[in-house]
Amino acid sequence: MMISLSGSTPPTDQVHDQIRGLIVSGQLPAGERLPSVRQLAKDLNLAPGTVAKAYKSLEVEGFLTARRGGTFVSHSATTTAQPVLAAAR
Repeated sequence: MMISLSGSTPPTDQVHDQIRGLIVSGQLPAGERLPSVRQLAKDLNLAPGTVAKAYKSLEVEGFLTARRGGTFVSHSATTTAQPVLAAAR
């Protein structure tokens, strides 16, 4: 992931959109564990609150599930069927 701090899109939206894109494209499969908020914030050089907002938004939209042990891609999140993704590749 790459976040631009000089662009017009807020970092929270960039994190949200990029994670959502990875999920929808199948690059982050259902059940995949995401990095912790603190770890991803450190990796992207962002404040933890920025990543937490993006994760929460994705959870509300049904793309992520937060539970004991971490944040995971929801099993109902993939909107494109795997055979369609395979054919597109």
